[in-house]
Amino acid sequence: MGDVMEQELVELGLHRENLYKRQHDAYEQEERNNGELRSTGTAADRKDHL
Repeated sequence: MGDVMEQELVELGLHRENLYKRQHDAYEQEERNNGELRSTGTAADRKDHL
């Protein structure tokens, strides 16, 4: 019984790691997209012009 629980915990850990990686990749992609949008906009349109 202990081996089964341990295996499930390992699978859950890998699943969580995969979720974090996907979230991180999505965040980086969004940041890249935002950076491209800002770089093509005028200074008045930029959110970070302060």
